[in-house]
Amino acid sequence: MTNHARLTGFDSWRKRRQRLKIIGVIVLVLGLSSAGFVYWLGTHSANIKDDLSMVGYSRAQTRQMENLYGKMGPMIDDSVGLLKQPATQAVIIASVSVVMAVGCFLFDRRLYNGMNLQAGEVGSKRD
Repeated sequence: MTNHARLTGFDSWRKRRQRLKIIGVIVLVLGLSSAGFVYWLGTHSANIKDDLSMVGYSRAQTRQMENLYGKMGPMIDDSVGLLKQPATQAVIIASVSVVMAVGCFLFDRRLYNGMNLQAGEVGSKRD
């Protein structure tokens, strides 16, 4: 491989690494800001649980759920109810964005190690 071809190949790797870093930062910023927006929007909207006309409805609904679906029915209903809360939704959105950003950064690191190994340098110790 000629020096020119090798330099062109490394420039391509550098561009890929730079794109991965930018994508990781964008995913992280957009994910965290949208999680904050979802939480803010959810906490500032009207809550039907605060309605006084719904006082005895929950007990009757739970009883009917137990009759129809057994003991697992109320547990599944509670789990779905937790997923509808804005704090839970915000945590899920933030967690997914952090995992995706970390994936981009780790893949960038792998490209860096691969680029160094291809150049004959020792980038990291491998087992």
